[in-house]
Amino acid sequence: MKQLMVKEATSGIVLADIAADAACSVAAVSLVLNPRPDRDSRISPRTRERILASARRLGYRPNRNAEFLKRGCIPEIGVFLPDFGNDLMLEFIKGCCVSAKEEAFSLSFCFDDASADLGAFLAEATARRNCALLVYPRQDPRDAGEELRRYCASGGKVVLVEPQGPAVRCPLPELPRVFLDDGLGGKLVADHLLKQGCRNFVIYGDGRTRVSAFVKQIEKKRCRFTHFSMRHDPAAIIAEIRSFGADTGVFCTLDILAVSLHTALLREGIIPGREVKLCGYDCLFSPDRLTPKLTSVFQPFRELGYRAVKMLIDQVYGRAVENMTFRPELMPQESTLGYGKTDNGATSPK
Repeated sequence: MKQLMVKEATSGIVLADIAADAACSVAAVSLVLNPRPDRDSRISPRTRERILASARRLGYRPNRNAEFLKRGCIPEIGVFLPDFGNDLMLEFIKGCCVSAKEEAFSLSFCFDDASADLGAFLAEATARRNCALLVYPRQDPRDAGEELRRYCASGGKVVLVEPQGPAVRCPLPELPRVFLDDGLGGKLVADHLLKQGCRNFVIYGDGRTRVSAFVKQIEKKRCRFTHFSMRHDPAAIIAEIRSFGADTGVFCTLDILAVSLHTALLREGIIPGREVKLCGYDCLFSPDRLTPKLTSVFQPFRELGYRAVKMLIDQVYGRAVENMTFRPELMPQESTLGYGKTDNGATSPK
């Protein structure tokens, strides 16, 4: 008769403790907590939920080190991120950390930019036997194609992060990916500014997908626009705004550009939300930091990181995964609605 091996968790809680709490057998607990999907189906949904609830209540954490020793790799997810610091990246990291903690995996982070850096990261992950990698390539990852193939051939799992949509040309297009619908973000801004009565537009900044979607929407209404790159000085944008007149909407493709322009407009006596409608992108600055408050587009970077790690862990355990797309959300404030107005058009309390 085959003996059932009861693995001890890092929290000190063993399967027998969960079985006693859930009023079921140790074998049933083992089946539910075993990540192999072909065995999960042997337990009824009600019993499965009762066991999982007991495991959560008791603080059970599986011993991933012992488990992955048999696999010949380590229960560590390597995360390759571009080397720039802002609240979006912090939100992404928080999401990754919460997800990994829930599943008792560890994370290691690498912050670099160049394709050579990505190649070195992949080579090190292959040598270390990381079980999975989350790759956010700022540069074209094709230059690191050989290292990526070698890592995948060793059994490692990869999820690509493409925050501006499926624009990255990866040497392994079959790899799972998570996207942000950048085109939807541009469309939301255009529709909002059109609704506010804007018929002339200034675009300030780069971002191919969001800009293209924005232009497509305003061209349907035969509106005119001028596009300035982020290298232009705010003085040039203000001069264009003055030439267009009072029905002008300004789309800044980054909040840092919107804040810079917001300050410059106020210095010139032009109040965003009155003489001009101003919208940023990314919600990097709390609306309360600016007067008038800045309309911007929120991107769910924390959810992006959380779900990407879940996808990786699903792959590690042989569960099917699909690409995921996340939707941005427009956050209307005074800079487009009107100074002293809330997002429902009512006057805010003074």
